[in-house]
Amino acid sequence: MNRVAPATELLRIETLRQNQLGRLPLYLLMCLIGCSQTAAPPGLFPYQARGWNKIPIVVVLGQESDPRNQLVRDAVEFWNNQLAQLGSGFRLGPVRLIDQTVPAREIETLRRAIDEGKRALVGPPSGFIQIEGDLIIALSDAAFISFAMSFQKTDKRLIAISSFQRAPLRFTNVGRNLIAHELGHGIGLGHNNDPSKLMCGRPAACRPGEFRSHVEHFFPLMEEEKKVLLKLYPPTWREAH
Repeated sequence: MNRVAPATELLRIETLRQNQLGRLPLYLLMCLIGCSQTAAPPGLFPYQARGWNKIPIVVVLGQESDPRNQLVRDAVEFWNNQLAQLGSGFRLGPVRLIDQTVPAREIETLRRAIDEGKRALVGPPSGFIQIEGDLIIALSDAAFISFAMSFQKTDKRLIAISSFQRAPLRFTNVGRNLIAHELGHGIGLGHNNDPSKLMCGRPAACRPGEFRSHVEHFFPLMEEEKKVLLKLYPPTWREAH
């Protein structure tokens, strides 16, 4: 996919152009070219991984006609295939649909708490504890940055998915990878800084639009992420009783 050149590369090009016009002294030219920052090597951002000690039942809150339901099932299948290939004993559980929604104002409150670094200070949305499931995926019609979240007084986890009616989420291949990305958080993975990988995210510059493609497919994992998954869910993993 096409990418915008980094600011340092644009500066280098402009510097060369200006120098060709005789507008910059040589010492300044050499400094600007030589002092450009290089991209950080691919890697994982610090993240406090939290695994499951049971097979989580996945509950989708939304309408039966919502096309995102199938994308959720596809994403669950993707993760279960990844775990099987790694030899892990863990799997995501069955997917159930409930005709229910989380009010947009409550999702906005949770999103704001994340953005302000106050996620530990907020509780789950109304009725969340009563839902018979473990990994709750709320398909919303509101526009926000999709997120995954856990709470202090319950083992249930929430994934809130924004409306796909706006760009870039409505583009081919973006939505399926966005949902798979958030499910990755739901099973314990954080972000990395490699735009070619599924779990790339803040503070890296990659955004959901990076997933756009004419061919629908899931972006791959980093080898380091596979090691994290095996540490959380080794071949000997079993449900706690």
